Amino acid sequence: MESSRSLPLDVLQQKCAEHSTRFFRQEPYNPRFCFEIFRRAIVERNEEAWDIIYHQYRPLLDSWFRRHPLGETFRTERDELVLRAFERFWQAVSPEKFSSFPGLAGILRYLQLCIHATLTDAMRYRQRNNLLMDDGEEMLRQHVQNGGENTLEALLIQRERSVAIWQWVERHC
Repeated sequence: MESSRSLPLDVLQQKCAEHSTRFFRQEPYNPRFCFEIFRRAIVERNEEAWDIIYHQYRPLLDSWFRRHPLGETFRTERDELVLRAFERFWQAVSPEKFSSFPGLAGILRYLQLCIHATLTDAMRYRQRNNLLMDDGEEMLRQHVQNGGENTLEALLIQRERSVAIWQWVERHC
């Protein structure tokens, strides 16, 4: 059997697509071709391999996104968030860390975790911004109720403190 490391990238791409189709049809398949593309992308930092991964696995990440409990909430931002999940994967998995993946299944599980983490972060960001907006509206209401006693400067200082607190919470939680 020919080593997948010796195969040209275009052949690997074709075989990866073929064996992925077999997998989804529940037919016998071999994940080594897809795994080798990931190895070249991560270990060798091969841009063409990254491009193949993106096009081969984008539909899979889309399906994980749609099935995620938060997927519907961020339906209109799906493209951006799926791209962020790929970026998160790319930043987290260094050539040194690649050896910790025993095979393709481990890599795909990690990519699925990247979708989950990206959606969770998006929800946290949205909730924090909604809370800050609510705080801003409350400060304005208090300002009006107090007959303008609180200066705009005091309101801005109060808002900056609120932002600083939430930034601290994000870093430490």
